[in-house]
Amino acid sequence: MGLAPRLRASVLRMGAAVVMAAALCACAAVRPPETLAPPADVRPGEAFDAAARPLGLDELARRAAGADYVLLGESHSSACDHRVQADVLAAMTAAGAVPVLGLEMVPAERQDALDRFNAGEIDVDGLAQAVDWKGVWGHPFAVYRPVFEAARRAGAPLAGLNVPRRVVRAVGEGGLEAVAPEDRALAPGEIIPPAPEQVRDLERVLERHAAPGHGEGDPAPAADAARRERFLRVQALWDTAMARAAVAARRAHGRTVLILAGVGHVENGWGIARRLRVLDPGARVLSVLPWRGGQGFEPARADVFFLCPMTHSSRLGFVLQERDGGVTVADVAPGTRAAQAGFLPGDEILAVMGEPAQDLWALHKGALRAGRAGEPLAVTVRRGGRVLELAVPLAGAGAAPGAAPQGAE
Repeated sequence: MGLAPRLRASVLRMGAAVVMAAALCACAAVRPPETLAPPADVRPGEAFDAAARPLGLDELARRAAGADYVLLGESHSSACDHRVQADVLAAMTAAGAVPVLGLEMVPAERQDALDRFNAGEIDVDGLAQAVDWKGVWGHPFAVYRPVFEAARRAGAPLAGLNVPRRVVRAVGEGGLEAVAPEDRALAPGEIIPPAPEQVRDLERVLERHAAPGHGEGDPAPAADAARRERFLRVQALWDTAMARAAVAARRAHGRTVLILAGVGHVENGWGIARRLRVLDPGARVLSVLPWRGGQGFEPARADVFFLCPMTHSSRLGFVLQERDGGVTVADVAPGTRAAQAGFLPGDEILAVMGEPAQDLWALHKGALRAGRAGEPLAVTVRRGGRVLELAVPLAGAGAAPGAAPQGAE
């Protein structure tokens, strides 16, 4: 939950555009952080701690088993992130500490369906249908499959942590008082506000969303206090509700809760962890985040990091990878709009809608512009020694390719 930053009209109506703003920038804002060099020769899927010491999976599992809550961050469309989540779950199980698997992706009102999975009444494929995965989340179920298969093998119970969209809308518009009486049990009794540092970070996300290139007529967040308050209120709702549900799951099962949530709910101890400290004082919390590569990492963001290069699985049908100051096409699914437009694995994306493409954010901005104009998404690629102009129709794709309906990534 995208705020990741998964960021939804109140916020959901602000919606897919701001969600992708958060998701593609992983909810991180520009600030002057302390950085350290990562361990030498770290490979995708491998972990290290905040002191840049390599951390084997067995040691990570032991640390996780000694915590009451493990916050395992993700970018929702990253298959690598989900493979690491499955590996951590399997390693904890091998260490004799089968956790409860807390899911940002599923609202707590779908717990009956999760309990059917927990009882062995439905399999992994049946789970997607039972919780209405496309309706409640929207990111491809296939990238999460390794996690649920690992949970089934381990016998790890699943717990839905989120709130349904209608509650999000109500709170965004009018606070907790606006939640319908029949839904009040699904919302926290009180929303724990964000820390001042997180407020500043979220405000930068909104400022970036309103920066030039996002489309004419976008209101500046600084001039729209109501919009800002809705946005901050909903972020706090998500973090508070997920922490509350995680505390309930720990008390019900008497074991560690392994929480899968977007990076923005995990980094810096601002989101879910801040609320856990209020709701379950003294609880031991371990935070684990993906690191996307580069010259350094920010040790203050988490206790443990694992390497997964930044990728994005677009609903248009291609997988994009951000690396070395650019974006390349890692994979193209047959029969999709991306395939029909002529994209091939290995294409280097040079520009989107005429603007240089140095990161995944450029795809988001270009898709917003194309969607507003009712035009195809124009992409310039380099393939071998040739430069090609490709165009992808966006009709039916939503405001942006891969826009997340829930969650702060």
